[in-house]
Amino acid sequence: MVAQINNNETVVWQRAYDKRQMSKTAGVKKRRFHWQWLVVILCLFMGLSVYMPVMYQEFRFQARMTAVSLRSAYPNGIAGFIIPDLGSTFASQESREFRLSIPKLQLSEVVTENVDPTNKPVYMAALQSGVAHAAGTMLPGEQGMGYYFGHSSGLPIWGLRTVPFAMLYRLEEGDEITLSRDGETYYYQVTGKTVVEPDDVEALLAAPDREVVVLQTCWPIGTDWKRLLVLADRIDTPIYAFSGVDR
Repeated sequence: MVAQINNNETVVWQRAYDKRQMSKTAGVKKRRFHWQWLVVILCLFMGLSVYMPVMYQEFRFQARMTAVSLRSAYPNGIAGFIIPDLGSTFASQESREFRLSIPKLQLSEVVTENVDPTNKPVYMAALQSGVAHAAGTMLPGEQGMGYYFGHSSGLPIWGLRTVPFAMLYRLEEGDEITLSRDGETYYYQVTGKTVVEPDDVEALLAAPDREVVVLQTCWPIGTDWKRLLVLADRIDTPIYAFSGVDR
């Protein structure tokens, strides 16, 4: 009888122990399940955070292109409503401030002059304000190459001004770029674009016999794997009326 009682107690204790172990295992699995979802949610949040300014810029660009198409199709308006030119307020105007403007992209940004492109803390600080002009390259009105660079993506807490080149890939041959400095406005026409490796500095070291500008940003958007370069030559008269309405 005593042996039977001891065996019963052993069975009861074994079952209780097994139950506790199963409970612990289930708790660990449950916690792991929650951690997995938390990681997924954080990744999604970070992805949306990085691309939110880009999506905003894309929305503005599409709205601009829609307005351009409607203005071309209905130059006298629709039912008495004149379709606004959403890019007109972004056209370059004379200013003492150093600014870079791209009417097609509704872009008008302050340029920080003579920024060392090899000093990361220095150029990262400059890019928080907009576009940076690479030290050692030409300024508007000077023969040679002027090099300008800016972010194509970033966190929303940085502000939209820190991603001025999010839509740079939308530029095509014939589009207009303008630079304003010391009350003078200089006009440039896009001649091409290319993608290069991050350590490819050939464009930065170029010495053309005419006035050109190069705009640089990271590519693809959201990475720093490569660099997108847009090249443009100096022209005498603005082409905004054509690139802004006909395109």
